[in-house]
Amino acid sequence: TILSAVVSIEGRRRRQSRIGRGSSVRFIHFPSRHHLWDGRRILRLYSVVCTKMSRMSSVTKDGGEQDGGKPKIIPSNYWDQQPIDSFSLGSDSDELYTSSWRYPDNKWFDSRVKSDFSCLQTALLAGIGKKSDTISLVGDSHLSQVPWHPSLLPSYQYWASSLADSEDPVRCFRISNIHLPPSFLANNITSVFERNSNEHDYFGNMTSLRLHNCSLSEEDLIAVGRFLEGNETLRALCLSRQSLGNEAVGALASGIDQHKSLLHLNLAESVMGDEVKALSRLLYACRDLDSLSIGHEDFTDGQVGVLAKYLGKKLPLDDLSIFGISLSKENKKILQDSLHKKQQGSSPLKEILLCRTGFSYPSIIKGSKLSSDSLSNLICLDMSCGSLPKPGAEQLGKILAVNTSLEKLILQRNNMSTKSACALLPGLKENSTLQVLDLHNNCLTDKVAPAVIDMLKSNSTLRDLDLSGNNSLKGVSGGNSTWSYLGRVTKPVKEGGRIDIEKQAIFDTTSLQAVVASNHSCGVTMGGRNWRGSNEATLRRINALDCAEGKKIRLKVLLAINQVNKDLYSSVQEIGAELPLEMVPYLVELVQQEIGVAGVGQGVVDKMRKRHPQKDRIITRIYEVISSYREFHLLFSRGSGVLRVTKKGKITMKKKKPQRRKRRFGDEGDSDDEDWHPNKRR
Repeated sequence: TILSAVVSIEGRRRRQSRIGRGSSVRFIHFPSRHHLWDGRRILRLYSVVCTKMSRMSSVTKDGGEQDGGKPKIIPSNYWDQQPIDSFSLGSDSDELYTSSWRYPDNKWFDSRVKSDFSCLQTALLAGIGKKSDTISLVGDSHLSQVPWHPSLLPSYQYWASSLADSEDPVRCFRISNIHLPPSFLANNITSVFERNSNEHDYFGNMTSLRLHNCSLSEEDLIAVGRFLEGNETLRALCLSRQSLGNEAVGALASGIDQHKSLLHLNLAESVMGDEVKALSRLLYACRDLDSLSIGHEDFTDGQVGVLAKYLGKKLPLDDLSIFGISLSKENKKILQDSLHKKQQGSSPLKEILLCRTGFSYPSIIKGSKLSSDSLSNLICLDMSCGSLPKPGAEQLGKILAVNTSLEKLILQRNNMSTKSACALLPGLKENSTLQVLDLHNNCLTDKVAPAVIDMLKSNSTLRDLDLSGNNSLKGVSGGNSTWSYLGRVTKPVKEGGRIDIEKQAIFDTTSLQAVVASNHSCGVTMGGRNWRGSNEATLRRINALDCAEGKKIRLKVLLAINQVNKDLYSSVQEIGAELPLEMVPYLVELVQQEIGVAGVGQGVVDKMRKRHPQKDRIITRIYEVISSYREFHLLFSRGSGVLRVTKKGKITMKKKKPQRRKRRFGDEGDSDDEDWHPNKRR
């Protein structure tokens, strides 16, 4: 076989022969025809082929175990032979797997399962890795969840055994977006937790347990509840996107009730049991929590009533998140009244998240006579995936104008129109506390640009403004050519609202004074990158720098005179001609610099260059600055410190200090002169 391969490739240059199957591909590079193929070369080639084939023979199809108990890697072509019914899919992933835009014969499904399983098995066989206080197993999936297949069970067991054999303390444990084997957590993980949960030498210091979208079984959830009963150090527990039966809810309620140090509980988008008593007992156990996330589209009217009663009580709850509850008119009113009562009480909420709840207004301000006081204690308000019409936006804008506590406002995916945004943004001109405003994935158009520009010119405290995902808020359009019976027609280039916001609010290059007067504190996200003359990403990084405002202005001036508006360099030259003598070296340094070269703009660009690409331009600029200086001869005066420039611009000579006369032999006051006799000089 080797000889026939050698003969077949002779006469070709650097032919590659593929050996293997599936994803386990190996290449043998043959030399050119000018090399002599003697017996030693053929034997050497034969040994290389045997070595590579022996390595590939260790790969099995069924995922068996190698020597030492470590499972073997499963080839990617193995998953092509498995029927789709053999994969266990989570309930949240069914719609994605059966989408209408997938490829025929489930090829779209298979191509992503291959890469997902390869990455997952690599992570499982790597064990828990280096010494760290965090154990993390996250499915970096193209889908919403990596499915479960029985062939992966040896890899899961190997990962659990390496976890049990480790002696390093763990503070955070996280599994996310992975469909775990049935009862895997109860049989392999929680036993390790319970064994040393309070000995403070292994898992006794664990403070965070996050199990997100893992498709845990009822037995696993009950085991987590039992673990909480014996643990004393856990501070945060996440069981989001799970299916909680009545027994699991009861076990968790019992564990949380006995756990006195738990502060944060996340049950977002988790299906609860249909019994109202189980949820009531769970919420009663959460009476000492600081943060609670709860809600699912299958919540019944009785469960919503229990949640409203829980919010109406005097509890130390600071953070509340409600997800996806389908509310009727009566339930909206009940939940609205309980939130308003909570905010008017002695322990108001500081953070509220209302996601996909169907509220057309913020529930804590609708129908309230003291609406301005309703947000007086809030730090974060998130109303994602809802609706905010123009009347509600006007009311919210008036509240923001006088609010002194709100720091973060999230209004993404609210179907917000341009009219609603124009009614909301003027309220931020007088606001001095809001730092984050998220308006992405709404229905904003180019007509919202004047309102955004006006707000950014007046507001200096906003740090982050997200306008991405608004497809009608355009950047640069046109410039492309089409052919017709009249010939080639080129559409004119038109600048949209994104460019207007950038050029008029963030980076106005009409003059140096306009650059200084631009907004230097807010990072605006619209398209996410520099594209077709836009410097959005660069400007966002400049405004996000943790430095003095003068450094940001300097970087923007460099960006303007080197890339955006090179005519602005003449203004720099005119100002430099009237500078005091001490400032000329700083001007000479400025005209030589460019962002991204020799360390200038560190953290603003992705990659630095060591040398300037245009050396001739630097020399020309230095000559122009020096030759245009009004007192050209002073730059080349002889000596250092001979002349000085006063504040009024007058040039004066420095007065020399009188030198002290050296003492000589025979001076008065020298008592040793009579006894001192110098030697005769030769």
